[in-house]
Order: sequence, then C-alpha cells, then structure tokens
Amino acid sequence: MQLDVGRVAYDGQWVDFGGARVKIRPFPATKISFWIKDGAMEVSGDQTFAKFAYCLEAWEGFAAPDGTPISLTAEVKRKVYDFHLGVAEVDGVQTELVSFVTSTADAMAAAMRSAEKNS
Repeated sequence: MQLDVGRVAYDGQWVDFGGARVKIRPFPATKISFWIKDGAMEVSGDQTFAKFAYCLEAWEGFAAPDGTPISLTAEVKRKVYDFHLGVAEVDGVQTELVSFVTSTADAMAAAMRSAEKNS
C-alpha cells in the first residue's frame, strides 16, 4: 500500500473574505474531541472555539470603526467567536467569519483526503 504523506500539509492558505483576507489551515484530526450522548455526537463550545482559533492563522484588512487595523490576537479570536463578529458576502451569501473559517478548513482537509484516494 502506498501513502503519499507529502501530498498533505498543515499549511494555511490565503482566502478572500469580503474586503479582507484570512489565512486558514486544516484542523488536524488528532485535535478533535467529541462524545456520544443519547445517540448524538456532542462537541463543547471550548472545542469548537479551539478549532476556529487554530484554523484562523492570520488575517489582513480587518479594522476598527476608526480605521485602525486590528491585530489577530487570542483575545480578538475569542471575541469574534463568542459574539459571531465579522459578516461578509461570500458568493452572494451573507456569511459569518466563524462559519467561513471552519467550513473552509474542513473543505481543505476533505480535498487532501480526496486527492489521496484518487492517486
């Protein structure tokens, strides 16, 4: 059996988000933590925040109302996550930054899995 481990990477990619850009990386399966309760998968808020915080590696073009650039810090990531800040039009749909980051990270990981299956 052949495995092309060189084809997969944890590296982030820059993606446009509204008038800004975000650098998103895939979330490693080794960091996933969930449990089954009453037949349903449950994930804690801390776990989903950890995914968002890990996957959002950098950003450009985010500013305060006075135009001052906002640095991407752990505190800023938490506020963005907790209060669902940052909504932009993506492909004609109003999209929250948190959802955009996590779904893009999931799509990146899926693309790597698909490439491995098709090789």
